[in-house]
Parts: sequence; structure tokens; C-alpha cells
Amino acid sequence: MKDAGKLLWDAADAIVRDADLPTTAIAWKDGKLTLYLGRMFMEGSSLVRRELLNHEAGHFLQGHHLRMAITLKDDSSSRDILLFGMAADAAMHHYRHCHADDPRMVSFDKLGLPPMPVEIAWQILRSRPPVDMASSCSSLSHGASDGSARSTLREVQLLEQFHEAGFTAPSSGAGAGSAGGWARTIGEIRRLPPWMSRLITLLECRARQRRVRSWRRENKYTDLLPGRSRQRGLSVQFFVDSSGSMSDESLAMLAGAIQACPSLAGEVYFFSDVVMGPFAVSRLAGRSVPTGGTLYGPPAALRRDAVVWLTDGYPCDTWPTPHTDLEVWGITTSQRPPYPAVVVEIR
Repeated sequence: MKDAGKLLWDAADAIVRDADLPTTAIAWKDGKLTLYLGRMFMEGSSLVRRELLNHEAGHFLQGHHLRMAITLKDDSSSRDILLFGMAADAAMHHYRHCHADDPRMVSFDKLGLPPMPVEIAWQILRSRPPVDMASSCSSLSHGASDGSARSTLREVQLLEQFHEAGFTAPSSGAGAGSAGGWARTIGEIRRLPPWMSRLITLLECRARQRRVRSWRRENKYTDLLPGRSRQRGLSVQFFVDSSGSMSDESLAMLAGAIQACPSLAGEVYFFSDVVMGPFAVSRLAGRSVPTGGTLYGPPAALRRDAVVWLTDGYPCDTWPTPHTDLEVWGITTSQRPPYPAVVVEIR
């Protein structure tokens, strides 16, 4: 198997050597990936270079650049960026089980923190910053993404290549959390749970309320008379929350419940801070899907006909506005939309 760093090297559209950069960094612009190589890389042995590339690939796999952009917003200070970078380094080293013997290596132990999501660690470090503020690899301080559609698409494609090669990021714990990363594969669970039966029943009941009655005229001297009742075919859009707060077991359970309903015509989208899909109902198991924070806005913009949300109800942004057509929520917690909605509790 290739190193993750070698995959990142092969995928780079441009490689730039920069003596002002301590280690390595990546940047996305107009769908192009640039890999920056700093002093430690240029002066290091082949083993050091390999480790630095794998380190940078770890940041990419866990979506740390995007997570920092979403968490810090546009008004972030250089101090905030440095602290977020330290938290990201600690989480990534914890995920890769790196030994903290190197005094330059950031770890949760050195920060005086237990393993936790990057965003939470960053909040704590802001209130009590570490003594050594220069121990971060500075990758996130130098790397960036322009957030364009081309760059986002290219990132998705590259993440798929990583997953096909067997590289993933954690779906919960220290590496997961608010936004970023594509880290999980859907397991194979096929059954129709009671809550899904209830959800389908609610959909069918509301679909019957949309029946359209035709009208007929026996002849030109009679009034219009009721004709046959017609009903539009029910096509369902499933929006499945695959964010870091959803466990692998919950995600497999939700996907399995959908796959157990082959009679439902429709399409499936998985979303966290990005949206992936549509997929056929029958082809979900084994697919790589996004994980990170929960943003309802992007999937809500795709709503057309009947919509089913399957989520834990913890958005990082806000709840979407009510849909103008059929909409049913399947929620795994006690959270509810801030407006009257049809909700099925998932147990």
C-alpha cells in the first residue's frame, strides 16, 4: 500500500519549495492543489520527508483546513490560527498513534488535555494558551483553500482516492467534530425497523392528501361532474446526516432502513458540512460518505418533492425553513425543528 503522503505528492498539481515555511503545507485554488515544502523537508532525510508528507496527508484527511475556516470565520487572528493548528496537530498525532518523544511534536498530554475534538480543544487553548506557542507544525497557518466549487470537487475526488487506497480519518473522538473530512464507510444492515414503517405510513397518508381530481362533462348541456381521483407518484429525497456526532452504528442503521424499502422510488444524499449524492436507494452499503459538522443549508437547497431527513437534530448552522411540499423528520434525539413539523423518533 502507498503511503498517504505519497498519494498526496502524486496528486499535487504544483510543488513549491519555500524556505520561509517550517515544514509542509497544501493550498487549493481554482481546483488546483499546490504542495509547499519547507525548511525541515528540504534539509531532512528521506525518513523525515516521508513523515512530513504523511503528516500533511493526515491534516487533509481530517479536513482541518476547512474546519478551521468554518470555526474561525474571516476575522480570525494569527494567534487563533496558531492555537487551532496546535489542537489539530494534537488530534492528528493522537489518531496516528505518534510517539511524543520529539520535543517539537504537539500532543494532548503536552497541552494538558484529554483527547477531544479539535474545535473544543481550540476553545480551551484560547482561555489558557500553552507556554510554548511555537510547537505547531504551522501547516494550517500557511495552507488554505479558496472554497470554490472547483476546489471542493477536486478535494472530494482526492478523498475518494484516499479511501479507495484504504486511508480514512476517524469518524468520532479526537479527530472528528465540527466540519471537515470524509471518514466513513457505510456498513451492511438491511432491515425495516418500526420507526421506518411509521415514517413510510406518514408519507403515504400525506401523499394521499395531494390527490388531484379530474373533471368530466357528459355533454355540452350538463355541468362539470367529478371524475377519477389521480395521485402523483411519490418520489422521496432522503437526506442522511453523516456528521461526526452520528456513530458508525447509527449511520449503518439509517442506511439499512432505507435499503429495506426498495419499493420507495427516490434518491439518497449524505451530508455533513458538504453534500454527497444523489445515490440509488439500493446502492448504499460500502460507500464512503462525508463526516464533519452538520449544515442543513446545503441539502435544503436541493429539496424538490417529498423529503425525509434522518439526523440527530444538532445543526452547526440553523434549521432549514419549512419545505413547501411533503417533509418528514426522523430524529435520533429529543431535538425538534423550531416550527410545526412531522417528526418520527428514531430508536
